[in-house]
Amino acid sequence: MNTTLLLSHRSSPGAEFAGLLGQRWPVVPPSLRTPPRPENRAYLRALRAAEAAAWEAQDRTKVRTTPRLEAEDVAEGRWFVVLGLIGAGTVAYGLWTTGWLFQNWDRFLALAHRLLG
Repeated sequence: MNTTLLLSHRSSPGAEFAGLLGQRWPVVPPSLRTPPRPENRAYLRALRAAEAAAWEAQDRTKVRTTPRLEAEDVAEGRWFVVLGLIGAGTVAYGLWTTGWLFQNWDRFLALAHRLLG
């Protein structure tokens, strides 16, 4: 069975959504995977051997085991910490004022009666 023929008769994955919001969806290319069959097993074995040879030929001394953070990542992390502290402070202040409101509920009602008449 010819897989190229089967793939060419299929509609593109985004065809049914082409008119949605007036946009054209990108067409995904068909898979380049070669399924194992008796007639192409030698080809796939040779391809795997070449891939393994290229993998083993790499110079692994240049590869770091633990990547270091770049300066931008450190600065971004500091901004996240600052924003997190501001958010935590805001939540704590809201809880504190809510607690004050519950403790002084009668004073709040007196203020509301004075303001509303």
